[in-house]
Amino acid sequence: MASSTQDTPGSLDSENGRPVVFIPVSGPSGAGEYYRCAAIAEALRTISPNLPVHFIISAEASIHQDRRFHYHPIPGSPTHCSIQVIDYLRHTHPAAVVFDSSIRTQQLAAAKSLGAAVIAVVSRSSKRRRLLQPLKLRHIDSAWVIAAPRNHRQRRGIERLLTLGWGGRLSFGGTVLSPPCDKEFPKELAYDTYALVAPGGGGGLIDGERADEKFAEIAWRVSREGISVLFVPGPLSQVALPAASRLTAIRSLSPGGLMAAMSHARVCIVGGGSILGQGLALGKPCIPLPAGGRDQPERIAQLTHRGLIQELEDYSAAAVSAEVIRLWRDEESRTNLSCRAKSSEYTDSAAHIARDILSLSSANSVGR
Repeated sequence: MASSTQDTPGSLDSENGRPVVFIPVSGPSGAGEYYRCAAIAEALRTISPNLPVHFIISAEASIHQDRRFHYHPIPGSPTHCSIQVIDYLRHTHPAAVVFDSSIRTQQLAAAKSLGAAVIAVVSRSSKRRRLLQPLKLRHIDSAWVIAAPRNHRQRRGIERLLTLGWGGRLSFGGTVLSPPCDKEFPKELAYDTYALVAPGGGGGLIDGERADEKFAEIAWRVSREGISVLFVPGPLSQVALPAASRLTAIRSLSPGGLMAAMSHARVCIVGGGSILGQGLALGKPCIPLPAGGRDQPERIAQLTHRGLIQELEDYSAAAVSAEVIRLWRDEESRTNLSCRAKSSEYTDSAAHIARDILSLSSANSVGR
């Protein structure tokens, strides 16, 4: 459950400067938007260490909280809690507000009316269509589309008409990475000697079966073949952690801890959400399964067609495990996948977005 390190807006005066407030879609299932914002917030603090950073987050969200940031819980997803969101913005008077996939016009307008720089981040094509509408854009200074294929990294068709006269910026990014935190890396594992099995948030379904249970069985099957496995089911998971001689299981890692685990893995078996883009940005051979959002099957199909990920025709645990074992033993295939991933558009955009936020809010007394 999300809890606040400083629950009342009136207690935020201990830090100098107006804060940057992040408002990611959040709730009991799915955590990719929050972790994307957390990575951007880390990049902000790298540039501006004294910058106050706040999150408005659902009280139902199971997330890893960073002690450097302030968390304000609300009853549900920000998409459905405009009254609470706007009230909090009025109390904090932010220099900038970053909306990630939560793009209610009323909230955008409220942030703009307070003199804040307004930044919107989306990754799904459906959210992109909703974002690039004149009634929303009039309140937005900068819009970022994350994980768009190369041929979609421009204003397309009717988007050119819809954005005519808009004075804001439309930018495209690959993915967003947190700096790796090797302190969380399991001491019993050596670099490049294990397969990482991690669905992401861990709360989705695959063909009606819980994603964390499917991934747990895959991890167990692969470890039984003599391959070391690190299994991280995610903060939303409920599965019992499996035990086997070559299987290391950790319920959840911080964003930086997960980046370290991915960076040092030989092969990554992951969900098809944000974690897949992160694996590609790190140049990892990835075997993805659609483990949550409705956009994941389409994304996986597109990336498979382009040869960036290992193709799967059967998502049963037995079939996926067999493909993992085959890829593990095929160095040439792994090398080819890694080279194609490194040359793709999935590069880290966290620092670029952070600099955009700071440049837009520099006139709004952001503390440095």
